[in-house]
Amino acid sequence: MHRPEAWKGQLIMKKFFLAAALGGLALLGVQNAQANSIIITATDSTGTASYTVGDVFTPPANGSNFDYFYRLAITPTNQMNQNDFAEVFDFSGYVPGTIQFTPSAFSSSFGGTFSATVQTLTTGINIEPGSVNAVLTLDNPAVFNLVVTYNGLTPITSGTFTNLAFPGGKDGSGNVILGILKGTSTLFTPRIDGYVAQDHFGNVEAENTGTTFVPGLPGGGELPLPLPTAAWGGMALIGLLGGSRLRRAKKA
Repeated sequence: MHRPEAWKGQLIMKKFFLAAALGGLALLGVQNAQANSIIITATDSTGTASYTVGDVFTPPANGSNFDYFYRLAITPTNQMNQNDFAEVFDFSGYVPGTIQFTPSAFSSSFGGTFSATVQTLTTGINIEPGSVNAVLTLDNPAVFNLVVTYNGLTPITSGTFTNLAFPGGKDGSGNVILGILKGTSTLFTPRIDGYVAQDHFGNVEAENTGTTFVPGLPGGGELPLPLPTAAWGGMALIGLLGGSRLRRAKKA
């Protein structure tokens, strides 16, 4: 029996919305299986200290504001290609124009440059389900993120780097230091939030997530997450795929 094209479109849309809803909920429960390949660690202005969950972290004063420093490092097995990035979520109280990234001598030796920017919502995550999940559940679109992006044409291949000792080129775990990220906040009270990073394993894109200290509101909080960001975010990501299928179906 012949079915009108309009009926077919309605059926596709119903399947799409069901898949989107289930996909959005599924993303919230997925865990990231990949080990961290880019590590962001709260540090001091010299890049030698390491502050992780459970440590007492006190950001230094800068006039009436406070400076936060982060050491970016990459595991020896991975590399940074052009447009790879590292991003610290929800830097509350950000003072405009204060973001700064100082590359290490090692990463500078590849001839490329880095850009340091701020944005309110993470973009560019498209492979690791756990990384997508972290973005949906941890990245507050009402608060600025600190972003470092590699712009060089030559990949930073850390596997060839073996001879410089910490703090000149490696951190305490043997990971290669890419540089020091700094941002200034009006807020003193540190709290724990997430980060996300993208690099490459050979020619394969990979993402990973972790946690670090960021400035928070008094008492350690942040601006409330707009509801229902996480659930609708998951549906939107699945929706991009569904929309593509719908367009193909209409052309058929």
